[in-house]
Amino acid sequence: MTVRPPASTLPPILAQTTLAEQAGRFYSAGDIGAAIEIVEARVKSNPDDIAAWQKLARWLTEAWQFARADVVIDQALALFGDDAALLTLQVFAKQELGQADAAKTIAVNAAARFPDRLSFQFDARLILPMVYADKADLDVRRAQYAAGLGEIEAMLPEWQQDASRIYTLERSNFLLAYQGEDDLILQRRYANLIGSMITAADPTLRERPAGPRASRPARVGGSGKLRVGFIGKWFFSCTAGNYFERWVTQLDATRFEKFVYYTGQTSDDVTARIGASAEHFTRLHGDVRTKAHRIRADDLDILIYPEVGMSTGTYLLANCRLARVQCAAWGHPVTTGSEAIDVYFSCAAMEPPGYQSHYAERVLLLDGIGVDFAMPAVESPGARADFGLPASGHLYFCPQSLFKIHPDMDDAFVKILEADANAVLVFFQADSRPVTFAFADRLTRALAARAINAKGQIKFLPRLSTAAFRKVIQLADVILDPFHWSGGGTSLDAFAGDVPVVTLPGRFMRGRQTAAMLSMMEVEALVATDIEAYVKTAVEVARNQTLNRDLRAIIHVNKRTLFDRHDLNGQFAHSLISLASLAEE
Repeated sequence: MTVRPPASTLPPILAQTTLAEQAGRFYSAGDIGAAIEIVEARVKSNPDDIAAWQKLARWLTEAWQFARADVVIDQALALFGDDAALLTLQVFAKQELGQADAAKTIAVNAAARFPDRLSFQFDARLILPMVYADKADLDVRRAQYAAGLGEIEAMLPEWQQDASRIYTLERSNFLLAYQGEDDLILQRRYANLIGSMITAADPTLRERPAGPRASRPARVGGSGKLRVGFIGKWFFSCTAGNYFERWVTQLDATRFEKFVYYTGQTSDDVTARIGASAEHFTRLHGDVRTKAHRIRADDLDILIYPEVGMSTGTYLLANCRLARVQCAAWGHPVTTGSEAIDVYFSCAAMEPPGYQSHYAERVLLLDGIGVDFAMPAVESPGARADFGLPASGHLYFCPQSLFKIHPDMDDAFVKILEADANAVLVFFQADSRPVTFAFADRLTRALAARAINAKGQIKFLPRLSTAAFRKVIQLADVILDPFHWSGGGTSLDAFAGDVPVVTLPGRFMRGRQTAAMLSMMEVEALVATDIEAYVKTAVEVARNQTLNRDLRAIIHVNKRTLFDRHDLNGQFAHSLISLASLAEE
C-alpha cells in the first residue's frame, strides 16, 4: 500500500510536470486521496491550469466526493466557460447528488453545444432520478427513457461515421434496474447501441479470440492451466467486493492462472488479499480501447465481470470480446443485454420459474448464495440512545440505499403505521441531501393521503461505518426488505446479527435474494405472499417478543448455511472447467 504524505509535507512550489508525475504516481498506486491533495495544490497555485481543474473534478467524482466535485466544477466553468470535459463530470455529479432534472438540463444544453459528444446525447435522453415522486412518476420516466433510446437508435447511422467516439461515453445504465420491471428488451437495445459502435470503431474488439492457445502444451486436466480473468471497479470491502472476493482468492492455483484487472481506486484489505492471490494483478488506467486491447493481449480463456453496470467503463468493456468465454455475475443483478457475454452466474434458490427468459445470457446456476461469504464480524449492539433512537416503540428498519426503495413500498410503510401505533420507521440518509429530502417528501405525501400523523415515528440515521451499521441494525425489532430489490449484503449483515427480516419475493432474482436466504435457514415464516401478509408478519414480529426471540434463535443456529461455505468454491471452479469446452470452440 502506498503511504500518503501529509498535506503539510507537499512541496509548496513544483514544476507542472513534477506535480503531474507525483499525482499520477499516487493515483496509479491506488491512493486517490493523495493524488487529489496534490492536484488541488496545483489548482490553488496556478488557477489558469484547466487540465488540473479537469483532473481534480474527475478524481473527486471517482472518490465519490460529488458535492466537492460539483463546487470545483462550478468554479472551473466560471473561469474557463463551457468545457466538454467539465460539463460531462457536472452531469454525473448532479445526478449522483439527486439533482436529475438539473443534470438533464445541463446535458440538453451541452448536447447542442457539443453535438459530437455522445455522453451528452445519451444523458439528455436517458437520465433517471435516484428517487421517484410516486409510481406514476416512475412510469412516465420509464416511457421517456424508452422514447429517448429510440431517438439515439435513429442517430446511430450518423454516429457510426466516427464510431471511435463510443470510447468517450461516460455514463452507465445503473438506475434502470431499480424500476422493478423486466429490463431485458431495454438492456438489449442499449447494449446493441454500444456494440454496434464498437464494431464500427474496431471490429477486432467484437471478434472472439482464436483458440485454443497454441502456447499451452495441454488443455485442462493436463499440464496447462485455464486462464481466468476477473475485471471490476469494486475489489474492496463493499457488497460486491465481499461477495466475490473468494471467487478469486480461493480459486485453485494449480488448475487456474488468475488475472485481476482493477479499474477502481479504493484499496483496503480485500484489495490486498485479491492482489496477493492472483498471479497477475493490474490496475487498469487509460481509455477504454487501451484497456480492452490490454486485456485481450493476455489471451484469456474466461473473463468474469462480477458487477456489469456498476460503472461506465466496465459496461463498455463488457460489450467487447476480450476472452473466448465471457461471464457476468449478480454484483449488479440484471441481465447485461450484451451479445458479448456468454454466461450469467446466478443462484438456483434465488431465481423464479422461467428465469432464463429474463436474461440475454445463458444462465448457469450455483448452490446456496453462490459464494463463500465470510461471516461478518458482529459486536454487541449497544443502546438505542447511542444512535439517537427513541427509548420506546417498535423499531422497523429499512436499512437500504434510498434509491432501492420502490414507490410500491410506500403503502406497506403506511399500513405498518396504521397497524402499530408504537411503530418507528428507521431509514438511513443518502449521501446527498436532495435524495433524502425527495424520499422523505414522497413518504410524507403517502402518509398525508391517509391522514396519518406520524410525528416522531419516522427516523433517518446518518451514514455509518460498516462496524457501526452492523451494531445498530441489531437494535431493530424487524427489518423490512424492499420490494423488487431485496437485500444482499445488508440481509447478510442482519442475519449475522440474528435479526429477523421480512420479505416479499419479487418477479426477478434481484427481488428474491433475502427470500432464498430465509429458506436456506428454514425461516419461511418471514417470507410473505402479498403486501397484506408482509405487513401482518412485520407487525407480529415487532410486537410479539416471544416470537421475535424464537426467530432470532433459529437464525442463530441456521445462519451457518449462508456463511463460510467453502464447498461453493469447488462448485465455482468446476463450473469454470465446464466452460472450457466453450473456450475450445
